[in-house]
Formats: sequence, structure tokens, C-alpha cells
Amino acid sequence: MLGATTCQRLLRNNEHYFAERCNKNAEFRLIQCCTTCNKFGRAMAYDLIARSLVSEQCFDRYGKHFCSRYVNSTDVWSPMYWSCEGQNPHIAFRSCRESCGFCDFKVVHYTIDNALKACRIDRDIWRRRYAFGSSRRYRYPKIY
Repeated sequence: MLGATTCQRLLRNNEHYFAERCNKNAEFRLIQCCTTCNKFGRAMAYDLIARSLVSEQCFDRYGKHFCSRYVNSTDVWSPMYWSCEGQNPHIAFRSCRESCGFCDFKVVHYTIDNALKACRIDRDIWRRRYAFGSSRRYRYPKIY
């Protein structure tokens, strides 16, 4: 995942290329740099472009066999930590977009309001993970 700072640097370094990525690349627009694209005047409005980007780029990056196991939580995915509905929807969107149902507009409503809510929830999850992880740091034994 790219962070806001990285996206802002990409914008500053090459506005034309950044606008092109916002307007033509579903993953970049909807996952990687969503907030920065929305604030950038040369990028099309989220509600206007999201559905068309997803429609044009609806595929499973790792193939049907891999995504079948991912969706059904079989093989290495059996612990259910990684799934279409899990805490990492950006991974599912990147890996198994079609199999996870991200191209079904009856189920997924691509609106700016929903995107902002999802970003807020995702940010809160990562903050909680960091807070939990930082209080339980692993200490390496001293080597003499």
C-alpha cells in the first residue's frame, strides 16, 4: 500500500503521469492513491470513474485456481485471516478482483462516501494493530 505522503510526492514529481494513473488505473485510483486523486483537480470525480475502471479491469491477477482457494479459504488460506471479506480488502481487490465479487455492482457500490468510510475503517484497524504490537515488542536476548 502506498501512503498519502508517497502519493503526494508522485503528484508533485509528475502531475501529468499522476493524472493519467488516477484516470486509467483502477488499483491506483481506488486503492493506492484514492484520497490524493480525489483532491487533485485533473483527476475525474470518483463517482464518475470508479465503476468504469472496475468494469474495464475486472480480472483475477493470480488466476482462477489460486483465487478459488482464496475465496473458499482452502489450502494455505484456511485460517480465514486472508479472505475477500477480511480485514484486508485491498489485498483481495488486487489479487482476486473478479472472484471476490468486486465487479458485481449489485453488491459493491462504488461511491465516494463508501470509499471514505472504508478508508476510515481501514486506518482505524491499522492504528489498533500498531498500538497492540508496539506494547508487546519482542526483545532479543543479549549475546555475550
